[in-house]
Amino acid sequence: HYIEDGVLHCPAHTLKRIYNMCLASPVSSARLHYLREFNPDIIHLHTEFSVGLSGLAIAKILKVPVVYTLHTMYEDYLYYGAPKPFIPMVRIMSRRYFKYFAQHSQAVTGPSAKVQEYLDECHADRKVNVVPNPVELDKFSPDKVNWDHVAQLKQKYGFGEGELIAGFCGRLGREKSVDVLLDYFSQEVKREDGIKLMIIGDGPSRPELVELSQKLGISDLVTFVGAVDHNEILDYYACLDVYVTASLSDTNSISMLEGMATGL
Repeated sequence: HYIEDGVLHCPAHTLKRIYNMCLASPVSSARLHYLREFNPDIIHLHTEFSVGLSGLAIAKILKVPVVYTLHTMYEDYLYYGAPKPFIPMVRIMSRRYFKYFAQHSQAVTGPSAKVQEYLDECHADRKVNVVPNPVELDKFSPDKVNWDHVAQLKQKYGFGEGELIAGFCGRLGREKSVDVLLDYFSQEVKREDGIKLMIIGDGPSRPELVELSQKLGISDLVTFVGAVDHNEILDYYACLDVYVTASLSDTNSISMLEGMATGL
């Protein structure tokens, strides 16, 4: 453990299967020491795993109130950790787990009313205070677009004059339902419509999505650009005419809000 720029960094192991995310131990005397020394008024949990469990336990030890923010519909992620036949059982266990976090917090927040619906399904009996996800409007203003760069990107990816470009930005995992977008494109979009699809982002499902676009015969209409540095994402949004998503796992998609801020 060490502190840098006011942030306590915790040692963790990388989980290669889940987007190379890191998992820290939920139990740490060093972490307790740092927090006891810091003496917080409130502990605000943004995760339910490892550090979240640690925060819940330390709040109890230090006798400080807990604010819990549920960001994600985790039931759409169960397939990462459980074989398909076990998912119904794991779903019951996960609902009890999230109910535990909600009921041991003095306040619960979420980015949309969807969080309230989910905790009601978990029988948590807690009121969710909706605090929408924020986007820096100045950073994503159309006035900040580098139109020369946009022209270069359109040329690079083969987008012609007058074509309508639809786009999605996000992690390419099954929970994002990009396959639904591809299926829809193959059924509803004709080549003479002059519509193309740009997929921005990377993730474990990318190879199978590329293969699906080929099987559906729409690989010439779909462009997978891969991961993009967040400092450059504005110009990619500016290539688009409309933002599209089929994801049900997001509570209040930040990338969609960024696209809306750009004028999509």
